[in-house]
Amino acid sequence: MDSMVSLSRFYKYLTDGNISSINKMFNGALNVNTPLSGSLKDEEGLNILMDNEGSWLRRHLISVELITPLKSENRIVVELQLMMKINGEKIDLPVILIGDIREGLFEKIRIYHSTIPIHGNYKHRETILWPQQQTNPKIVDDYLKGMTNGDLEKVMSLCTDDIVIQESRGINFIHRGLRECKQFFEGILSEGPPVISQSMCMQENRHICMEFVCQSWGKNQGNPMAGCTVLGLSEGKDKIKLIRTYCDQASPGMKT
Repeated sequence: MDSMVSLSRFYKYLTDGNISSINKMFNGALNVNTPLSGSLKDEEGLNILMDNEGSWLRRHLISVELITPLKSENRIVVELQLMMKINGEKIDLPVILIGDIREGLFEKIRIYHSTIPIHGNYKHRETILWPQQQTNPKIVDDYLKGMTNGDLEKVMSLCTDDIVIQESRGINFIHRGLRECKQFFEGILSEGPPVISQSMCMQENRHICMEFVCQSWGKNQGNPMAGCTVLGLSEGKDKIKLIRTYCDQASPGMKT
């Protein structure tokens, strides 16, 4: 089966208890890192994944929608929208899965999503990938530089007039247009700029996926956190039209 298809079906396999299909995804033993279970490897990790997250999904998952797939020579990314029912309430959970591939199969899969829709609070996510030296699209470097320098004017200059920002908690936490997005960034920068280092960056056409390490943010000092952001670009690829973030930490600018 095509690796992108299998990655997009990962949560279906978990919900169905389909151990065989999950094993067939990997070029060797299972190697997955999730916000809920951390690093899981080999048969023992698969059993933990099925017992913990698989059984939880069977009780709560309603549907899975594929949002955006991205592919490069050695990596596949899928953004999913999970619809769940928790305590009688329907809740959406944006999820991103990033798989490193070799010979058409996965070596590692990293998963990012917020935990607040599930547990009601944020869970600190330890660093998964440390920063690496690589050549990024200019707009990524400009965005990271603007954020780390706390340069609101610079960050806003990179955005289209109709920019949309979706927080990690889902569709009820969306900012639209320059005015709302400026307020969002003002909130983020209000307690000091985040010190962000990119650890993986890939681009397909007008979408960029970036895994990052947040070294510090506001009152959180010296306790690095892992996260992931997807940027959607304008037709000229010189402006940011969309930002979707997948992380476990709350920023000062997040809606409450």
